[in-house]
Amino acid sequence: MLFLVAASMLFVVVARLAAGAQTVACPGDCDGNGRIDATEVTRSAAAIFQRELACGTGTVREPSAAHVTSTIAYAALERPLCAIKGRSHWQPLPPLAGGPRQEVGVAAVGGIVYVIGGITSRAVGVATVEAYDTVRGEWRVVAPLPRPLHHVPATADDEFVYTAGGYAGASFTPVDSVFRYHPRTDAWEPLPALPTAVGAAAAAVRGRRLHVVGGGRGLVSSSQHFVLDLDSSRWQPLAPLPEAINHLAAVVWNDGLYVVGGRRDPSGLVNSAGLYRYDTSSDRWEALTPMPTARSGHAAAVTNALLVVFGGEVDQARFPSFVYPHVEAYDFQSDTWYSDPGMPLPRHGFGAATVDGTVYLPGGASRAGFGETSWHDRWVLP
Repeated sequence: MLFLVAASMLFVVVARLAAGAQTVACPGDCDGNGRIDATEVTRSAAAIFQRELACGTGTVREPSAAHVTSTIAYAALERPLCAIKGRSHWQPLPPLAGGPRQEVGVAAVGGIVYVIGGITSRAVGVATVEAYDTVRGEWRVVAPLPRPLHHVPATADDEFVYTAGGYAGASFTPVDSVFRYHPRTDAWEPLPALPTAVGAAAAAVRGRRLHVVGGGRGLVSSSQHFVLDLDSSRWQPLAPLPEAINHLAAVVWNDGLYVVGGRRDPSGLVNSAGLYRYDTSSDRWEALTPMPTARSGHAAAVTNALLVVFGGEVDQARFPSFVYPHVEAYDFQSDTWYSDPGMPLPRHGFGAATVDGTVYLPGGASRAGFGETSWHDRWVLP
């Protein structure tokens, strides 16, 4: 509980550093070793009654409650992200203009973040597509999906947005529909259908190939892995995932395809922490260091050579939302996971998109199951 309080307070205000003072990555880490020991926590706690705190070769002037609580928060993290990449921070953004929506697809092209389909408080499955201009900070409605869908995986390349599969209606019927959106003409076009209908899968574009992995068919999870050659318009089956999972996430980094997390059962209580990399040359999946927190329905994005995973469900220890606040980042180069303080509003059933190094996270649900929200924020790592 102390960690949760500290993490939530971290974003209120940051202690001011004196001019010329040494800037340490993690609050309270005065020796700069990337860890905060008991002595440093005690020193920071005592400093709240003082005008300044000696820290390393510099001084923190007028230490605030936020400095103390953030010190405790980072002390509670096994490997704080700030130890290698600097301190992250969150910024609230204009909420979804069309109202609360969860189980959406999210992708970005040309500085525009698209929120696709999903579930609203009025319907199970909508065709609505909204676009957020990251420069102007404004939402607009664009051409809707050709059909209402939820749990629809979305991805993008440098020119188009793609969706593959998803669920239709209150019966959660998996579909094989594949669509491509043209931002310049504000129009969707159908692409060759998936070989197998599937919902709650993950999709990613790698080069000129659209990968679709995992997903669910009714109450059964899938390990399927298909790829669409965008030049020949032909689907091809590839090596299946090492485990059958749905509500997973997929990203591409340095031309490599990575899949992380997901659920093995319909309830989301039996989740996976698996992280796998697909090797094109051998058509095999390689198991990497697992994510610290097994979860599903999470969002994932790549920035600063990190795979960053946000939120998800079902956290049985977190009453009453049962949603994970956890933010965990994987360093591709060292095969190591780091932790970050939790999300301001923990969510699941949403997506993440990176624009100019900043991760945008629109919509989702703040309660396990149904609890849609119009919340929208971004995670910034200097």
